[in-house]
Amino acid sequence: MYESLTLTPTEEEVVEAAMRWHFNEQTGSRYWLNKRFDLAFDPLSDVKRFSDLQLFDDVSSDWKTLPMEDLIPKAMFDQLNDFHIFESGGTTGNPKRIVEHRSRKHALNFVQSCLEMHGYNQSFEGHWLHIGPTGPHIVGRTMKALAQQNQRLCFQVDFDPRWVKKLILNKQIEQVEQYKAHLLEQAFDLIKTQNISVMFVTPPILESICKDPVLHDAFKKKIKFIIWAGTSISPETYRLITELYFPDCIFMGLYGNTMMGIAPQRPAEPEDEDLYVYQTYSPYCHVQFFNEHGVVDVPYGEYGQIAVSLLTPEMLIPFTLERDYAKRVKPAGKFKEHGITNVGPMPNTQLTITEGVY
Repeated sequence: MYESLTLTPTEEEVVEAAMRWHFNEQTGSRYWLNKRFDLAFDPLSDVKRFSDLQLFDDVSSDWKTLPMEDLIPKAMFDQLNDFHIFESGGTTGNPKRIVEHRSRKHALNFVQSCLEMHGYNQSFEGHWLHIGPTGPHIVGRTMKALAQQNQRLCFQVDFDPRWVKKLILNKQIEQVEQYKAHLLEQAFDLIKTQNISVMFVTPPILESICKDPVLHDAFKKKIKFIIWAGTSISPETYRLITELYFPDCIFMGLYGNTMMGIAPQRPAEPEDEDLYVYQTYSPYCHVQFFNEHGVVDVPYGEYGQIAVSLLTPEMLIPFTLERDYAKRVKPAGKFKEHGITNVGPMPNTQLTITEGVY
């Protein structure tokens, strides 16, 4: 099954290994073994490629209420002490939960390679600062693990994105600004007193730093590499921040969420028309682009609603329609999978989407 995969497995090898693992009575989870009886197809014989994953319904709403034990594969129950539970940010309602064993840790090597392609190396002597969610949100652990992988400390300023979204929904904008000020006060204390050169930050917090001359001066003097993620950012704002406020910094964006993992920004290629393009950890994570008629994939250069598939030993998420709308980009350089750019909320949607500080 998964153990038989090569170091560089093909799409077909990963899809078939996932079906054999998650729908096997000896290895699969209670959830998927029970779900198999409701399927109008046979996942073992009918699902061979990414495109076949559309046969599954989007069942991600089950992840909001499901007992987490039901998601853990039988073959991994003896490793329960090495499992973690992580939750989504709750942008579209109650959070979804996933189980995580070691797959996301393995994916860190992919993120590390992207950091190095952008220019990160051991000459960045300072430590790391994470201004973002921790606790049940996987991004906090990811940034800490990356810092440790590079023999650096990771300072963290934690915030609760759900609380901020609740304040925004209740039109308590003054309290939102007070909360931002509370976060920035903590970050300012760290940047003044500690040796920090790498920062993870969300666009709203980064914009607040840029607007405050004292904060901006303190961060500009020390920060050499900025990793940004969490909410959408317009190309205009991105250009302003990277060219005017932090012209000497290296920037690398991250797209992703709890369900799919991380898609780092790839280094710019000569043929790129966009300021930033993200790449998934393929073939374990795959993204498809649907147009309004349900056609997949849209042509390169066109926009579509993102659908995510995650195929790892501990988690099978065959098909999830995300809230995001993005442009499909041609593969480039070392990346053979299509890229993702200009991510934003779905247009003309009836779904309530609240972006706060993450």
